[in-house]
Amino acid sequence: MKSWCAIFVLLLVLAVPASAGPVLIYRGTGKQVGKSQGIISGPINQFILIDPATRQVATIAYYSRNKQKFIFELGPAVYRRVTFTLDTGKTSAVYHQSIVLEANADFANATRALRGTVAPLKVSSQSGVPFLHPATLSGLELFFSDTEDSKVSSEIRYNVTFQQKRSIEANDANQTIQQVFNSLIDELAEKGFE
Repeated sequence: MKSWCAIFVLLLVLAVPASAGPVLIYRGTGKQVGKSQGIISGPINQFILIDPATRQVATIAYYSRNKQKFIFELGPAVYRRVTFTLDTGKTSAVYHQSIVLEANADFANATRALRGTVAPLKVSSQSGVPFLHPATLSGLELFFSDTEDSKVSSEIRYNVTFQQKRSIEANDANQTIQQVFNSLIDELAEKGFE
């Protein structure tokens, strides 16, 4: 009898469609710090996507140089989040992600840290309950690589703001972070960024 109950519960779980969690879309600008040989140099525009349900973050940086349009993307990957109380009594959140690639003597490392004060955000038109995440984020990205072909270092600092309209449209359509990421890439490709 217990096995039939377990099978029934499993069938009920499988019958319920998987729903995407709320995706938070941020947009802003940043710039490279210093004059190091960088992958992205000068001022840039940036999208940051956060999916708290799957604990993933994605970045799309786009910019123009010498009449050419460039796009640099880091697809959804897992992040770590810590919240703490500031002296003012407000709650702050920090998101951290680090990617390390190593093969033989070649090495590359990318680290991203985002920080902001928690505020109620409206993420869908159906939900009456606000979602508590930062409305603005300050970010820092460090990248360096040491390969046979090159040695590259880049530090980018930026500020991004929650895009309520875009987020509501994406969440009303029940899009995953990957779907939102792909649609933004397509949107930028239509504008000539590659």
